[in-house]
Amino acid sequence: MSGPYYGDRAEEPPDLIGKDPNTFEPRALRGGGWNIALLDLIGKMIGWPLCRIFGGKLQDKVLVDYWISRMSATDSARAAQRAIELGFHGIKMKCKWEDANMEDRVRAALEVAPHLRVVLDPNERFYNLKNALDLARRLDGLDVVFEDPFPKTDLHEYRRLKEETSVLVGGGGGGGGGGGGGGGGGG
Repeated sequence: MSGPYYGDRAEEPPDLIGKDPNTFEPRALRGGGWNIALLDLIGKMIGWPLCRIFGGKLQDKVLVDYWISRMSATDSARAAQRAIELGFHGIKMKCKWEDANMEDRVRAALEVAPHLRVVLDPNERFYNLKNALDLARRLDGLDVVFEDPFPKTDLHEYRRLKEETSVLVGGGGGGGGGGGGGGGGGG
């Protein structure tokens, strides 16, 4: 957590230091991650993993992509090689529609790591279906996921993107099996 935020407004978090975690109701600690931290602490006290507190493990593995920022095609290829060396199976590329080199970046990464899954994450900055379709058609046949390509104001447009192209389409976490964080290339 960064900064003094609690809930949906800036204020100091509750005074938790030195208090017995068994005396708090997690729902009373809304926002800021305090409720998750408290549940994790309680889980450690009773020997349960956090997933058990939430009802049990749903899968054995969570795929995590190697994240890279907006960069050149050459640097994207180097990053893809590094991702493979570190054992990743996917790479998440931050981008936006104005980046003229998106297709080159994807192709450069796949040239050095052909089995790598590529997630393009523009944070809705492909802006509209027309732009997303244009890029998707240029990347046709490649293992590419579009994560949040444009605002989700019309889900029918998301359906059209999926129906008219071969790209996988996802929202906020890698989409088609992608998985989220990697925190800037870490693991």
